[in-house]
Amino acid sequence: MRKIYFLLALAFTACGGHQPPAWDVAAVRPKHPWGYYSGQVEARWENDGRHMTLLSELHYTDPDGVVWTAPAGSVVDGASIPRVLWSFMGGPFDGKYRNASVLHDVAYDEKTRPWKQCDRMFYNAMRCSGVSPTEDL
Repeated sequence: MRKIYFLLALAFTACGGHQPPAWDVAAVRPKHPWGYYSGQVEARWENDGRHMTLLSELHYTDPDGVVWTAPAGSVVDGASIPRVLWSFMGGPFDGKYRNASVLHDVAYDEKTRPWKQCDRMFYNAMRCSGVSPTEDL
């Protein structure tokens, strides 16, 4: 009986390699200080010239691993960045602000998370996009 326990213990010990198990892939994923995006903004401008409809999903994983999704079909208007600031810092659909603005608009419209979480995501997503601390809102 001792031989069986010894052989089982030996077999289980031999199974452990130098890599983490496949189910623990997150353990080897590098930590991104501001999170990371999956996908890109693909949208169609609406006839009013103020709204965009997303044609594909955009995902953002924040530094805590929470995934934020802007689903295809979502309509965004850029309200995340006040219109009075557009001429000073650029519009919500321009350059480094685009992804964060789209995700923030959708998060506010869905109302599934507290506004403080949505605003924190907006800040982290802007930083992920390369917006410097002096450029953020």
